[in-house]
Amino acid sequence: MGNRWKVGAIGAGMLLSSLGMATPSLAAGCVPEPNAQCAGADLRGQNFGGADLRGADLRGANAEGVDFSDAVLTGANLTGANLRNAELINAYLDGARLNRARLDGAQFFGAYLSRTQFRGTNLTDVDLSGVQGNNARVLRELRRAVLCRTTLPNSLVINRDC
Repeated sequence: MGNRWKVGAIGAGMLLSSLGMATPSLAAGCVPEPNAQCAGADLRGQNFGGADLRGADLRGANAEGVDFSDAVLTGANLTGANLRNAELINAYLDGARLNRARLDGAQFFGAYLSRTQFRGTNLTDVDLSGVQGNNARVLRELRRAVLCRTTLPNSLVINRDC
């Protein structure tokens, strides 16, 4: 058997850096794990597909175009985050806070959205027709979002804020 290394986030970042392989998520101090502290982090170019980010603090993070497909974001705080064109396909967002986030162009097919907050969230060019969860509750919450060319869970297209 080979040696087993146990390296924390800072140690891993130094190790990768010394090998010329620094990862932006480590450099920003953001490790994809439950309760991750990633507020304000620049996560562009990262792949968090399938990551367990339950309770993560992603407030104000720049996650434009990031892949969160199949990720668990239960109770995560994404308030004010930039998630433009992010992939949230089959992501589990139960109780996530997406207030004032930019989600224009994001993909949500199959995502679970019960108890998800969307106050002031930009959902321009977003198709929510394939989402799962309590659609009545989602529809109530979406009244507080910016909707322009937005397809709701009931397949109705809303242009209220164009």
